[in-house]
Amino acid sequence: MVTATDLEWHITGGTSNTNPFLSLGGEMSTTQIQKTEMHQLWDPVTSTQAFQGLEEYRWIALYNKGNDIFRNPHFYFVPKDPRVDIEISRLPVNVAPQELDLEEIRPGEEEIGPDIDFPMPFEKSTEDYRTTLSIGPNIPAKGKLYICMRRLIPDESEANPSVAYTLVAEGEPQ
Repeated sequence: MVTATDLEWHITGGTSNTNPFLSLGGEMSTTQIQKTEMHQLWDPVTSTQAFQGLEEYRWIALYNKGNDIFRNPHFYFVPKDPRVDIEISRLPVNVAPQELDLEEIRPGEEEIGPDIDFPMPFEKSTEDYRTTLSIGPNIPAKGKLYICMRRLIPDESEANPSVAYTLVAEGEPQ
């Protein structure tokens, strides 16, 4: 049975990356990020960015370091930040997404799906296991699931609207 101690959240950007602002895809880093500190993936929003609006992306990885399969993982936020959502990689488990050149570049359709998908990418997460549509594939023992996060700051917003939130991964009991 997979327990909370079997699951680790990691930034991406290559095995030696330690900067969460550079967690833009590529291989999983050895640097972990606590599920309660996901808001720290984002750099501060400047007043210009808040006025003009901002859309940026980060890739993280959920690593199952345990010896059992993490089955039917559901992902949800506590509390839900209305400016942040996730999209589970459509690439096979353990396949790293392409590293983005800039944080404002949307990942490719082969990684997160098309803009016209239903439900739309980045609109599936909730605050509850029972209602979230962010459901991933089984993650084998020692497997990695890559997840794209998007922060969307509407134009004419306040600067630095970050909310401290937890990204929860909860699977089915075995």
